[in-house]
Amino acid sequence: ELKRDYHHRVRASAIRAQALAAAASTDAGGTRSVQASVVEMLADNRPMHRVAALWLVERLSGETPRLDWEPAVARVASMIGSDPAADVAARARRCAARMLIRSRVGWAGSAA
Repeated sequence: ELKRDYHHRVRASAIRAQALAAAASTDAGGTRSVQASVVEMLADNRPMHRVAALWLVERLSGETPRLDWEPAVARVASMIGSDPAADVAARARRCAARMLIRSRVGWAGSAA
C-alpha cells in the first residue's frame, strides 16, 4: 500500500488521494484512517516525512474541510517548538500560518 511507502512524496500523495476519496464518500471509517495516517506521518522519525506531512496538512485542510483536523493541527502546533530538526520546526510555523490565513478567509466569507 502506497501510504506506507518509504519515499515521503509517494506516501504523502497516496494519503492525499485517500483523503480526497474519503471526503467524497459517506464512509466515516475512511476519514478516521486518513486522519490517523496524517498524524502518524507528522510524528515520523524521518525529517523529510514530517516535512511532506506538513505539505499534506496544508493542502488537505483546504481541500477537505469536512475532515476533523484538530489532531493534526495540535501536532503541527507542537512541532513548532519541539521538533528536533530546526528546518522542520520552521516549516511547521509556515504551515500553521497558512492554515490560520485560510481559516480567517473562510470565516470572513461565511460572515458576509
